[in-house]
Amino acid sequence: MKTLLHYLKPHKWLLIASLVLATINQVFSLFAPAITGNILDNLVTHPNFFDKEKLIPRDLNQFLYGNDQYHGAFYFLGLLIG
Repeated sequence: MKTLLHYLKPHKWLLIASLVLATINQVFSLFAPAITGNILDNLVTHPNFFDKEKLIPRDLNQFLYGNDQYHGAFYFLGLLIG
């Protein structure tokens, strides 16, 4: 272990940076299930309406691309892809 630390000592800032970036990567990977849940809740369960009360209707174009007030399916799929 002492030999390993001897070789890693000149690169300690790179090691710290890599650990921080790996942590950030894991945090952002936790967002994927939340985005998928948002797609399923808002788009799949209510494909013809923007809201759960079924008061604001939408057509297929608005379902896929969205409009000024709501995001469509392609927006959320783009978030998942990155």
